[in-house]
Amino acid sequence: MDNKAQPDLVTETLRRENTNMRRRLDDITRLVSDLIWETDDDFCLTYVSNRVFNLLGYHPIELLGRNIYQIGKFVSNDGIEINIKWRSPFRDVNFETYDKDGEKHHLLISAMPNFDPQNGKFIGTRGTAEDITERKLATEELARRRDHLQELVLERTEELKLAKEAAEAANKAKSEFLANMSHELRTPLNAIIGFSDMINAETFGPLVNANYKDYLNDIHQSGRHLLNLINDVLDVSVIEAGKLELNETEVSVQETIEASIQMIKSKADTKGVELLNSVNGTAPTVHADALRIKQVVVNLLSNAVKFTGVGGLVSIDTEIANDKSVLIVVNDNGIGMDAADIIEVMEKFGQTKRGDLMQSGEGTGLGLPLTKGLVEAHGGILVVKSKLDVGTTVTVHLPQERVIQTRQIHLLD
Repeated sequence: MDNKAQPDLVTETLRRENTNMRRRLDDITRLVSDLIWETDDDFCLTYVSNRVFNLLGYHPIELLGRNIYQIGKFVSNDGIEINIKWRSPFRDVNFETYDKDGEKHHLLISAMPNFDPQNGKFIGTRGTAEDITERKLATEELARRRDHLQELVLERTEELKLAKEAAEAANKAKSEFLANMSHELRTPLNAIIGFSDMINAETFGPLVNANYKDYLNDIHQSGRHLLNLINDVLDVSVIEAGKLELNETEVSVQETIEASIQMIKSKADTKGVELLNSVNGTAPTVHADALRIKQVVVNLLSNAVKFTGVGGLVSIDTEIANDKSVLIVVNDNGIGMDAADIIEVMEKFGQTKRGDLMQSGEGTGLGLPLTKGLVEAHGGILVVKSKLDVGTTVTVHLPQERVIQTRQIHLLD
């Protein structure tokens, strides 16, 4: 091979390599989803890949020579226009522009400066542009929905706050009204009850007509019934308002049960119901409000007797649970209730609609709700189990921390 052929071979090789490089670049620009661009040192476009037609609807020739700032603007994530330091590489900078139809597009620009290899002079920039319009719109829509949701939450929170304040004001007004009314009603009722007792005792002389005795009993019983109703309503109101104050002392559960049975015995005897104290040995001593615990036991016994027929049995017992809590259990073999009845009677002023339960003609619908509130005020719980035409079991759970002393008491397996 002569010396002349040697340069021609090198030239041909370089030409082929250059052609292959261009084809390689063309293939890459067609395959990648990003737009590829290049500018001169005045930031005028000198090259734009064909991808621009798909993104913005422009033919590359239409954009050549145009300054990049004539096409759009660089912005921060908040949409504020920013300056670009072109002589340093940068990545993922937001760029806002418009397509040929006037639709706004959001591009993510990455670029690096281009310097002359001979003298190091800045001669332009080349980079890529990713269309993130759909992602941006989705993010903005999500932000709008989030802001709207936050507004709704704030509005609802304000509504609930106002409703809570209104409810508290109404509850306070109700409590004050009931307190005032109870005082206004108690005074004349106490007078009626007291004077009926005096007349019935013939303190100032005998009653001439025997019918007066029956009338006086009616007056006395009606007065007592009204006074009990007033006391129950006031107690429920105080519990609802969270203002029940407990006068806590050492309370003998056994003595409380015995005293309660004595109070209910006459009613049970009159109705022909056996009242059985099943407590063996000594029941525990607890730290509690003696008056309120007695009120709980009396209410449960009275309720059991009320709904137990002639010849029926009402029993009361105490147990210690595995968690060391104290149980007071009142059981009867009365008419019982189904699940719907239990829910009904546990509501304030709630009374089951069953005819056989209503025949007693007694009750205000406050007995069990009031009892439940008194038990819960002691940190305990009230559990009602019942079966229709079989009977009812009501269990009072007083927490372990209220127990002071336990001796010879049933252990619950």
